[in-house]
Amino acid sequence: MFMKRILYLSCIYQLLLVCAIIVVSCGNEEVYDIPDPGSTVLEVLHTPVSSVGDVKMKVSVHCTNKANGEIQAVFAVDNTLVEDYNIIHETDYAAVPIEILDMKNPILVIASNAMAAKQEMEISIAEENLALLKNADRYLIPIRLKEVLGNATLSTTTSNVVYISIEVTTVEGNYQEG
Repeated sequence: MFMKRILYLSCIYQLLLVCAIIVVSCGNEEVYDIPDPGSTVLEVLHTPVSSVGDVKMKVSVHCTNKANGEIQAVFAVDNTLVEDYNIIHETDYAAVPIEILDMKNPILVIASNAMAAKQEMEISIAEENLALLKNADRYLIPIRLKEVLGNATLSTTTSNVVYISIEVTTVEGNYQEG
C-alpha cells in the first residue's frame, strides 16, 4: 500500500515538474515574469532490508518568444543554495551529495524559431544509492538555470531555480526478505 502511494505520488510530482518550466527571455529588451513553480517532494523509504523510492525528475525550458537563433540553457545542481533556502524558509534540509546524482542533458537547446527545447534535463538517484540518504530526514536538490548561451537572457523576475525535496522515512523492525 505504501509503495503504491509512493509510486502514485512520484508520477504526480514528475508531471508537475515537467509543467513547472523555467523561462528564458528570448528577446533582449523584453521582461517576462512567471509564477514560482514551487518545489517538488519525492519520498524514500528505508527498511532493514532495503531502500526504495523513485527519485527522478525532468525539467524543461522554453522561451517567451520564438528564438532568434539557437539558444543553449545550462543547468547545474547548486548545493550552496540549500543553506540559504533553510534560512529563508526556516527549514532543516540537507544537501544531497553531488556524487550520487545522475544528471542527463544538462544543456538544453532551443532551436532557432522554436519556443521550447525538444529534450528535457533529467536528474535522478539510482536505487542502489538511496541507502546513502540516511544522515537526515529531509534533503533538497536545487537545480539552477546557470547560464544561457545565444541571443537570450536569464529572467530577472524569477529565481531560475527548481527545488526538489526528498522526504526520508525509516521503518524499524525485524523484517526478512522473501
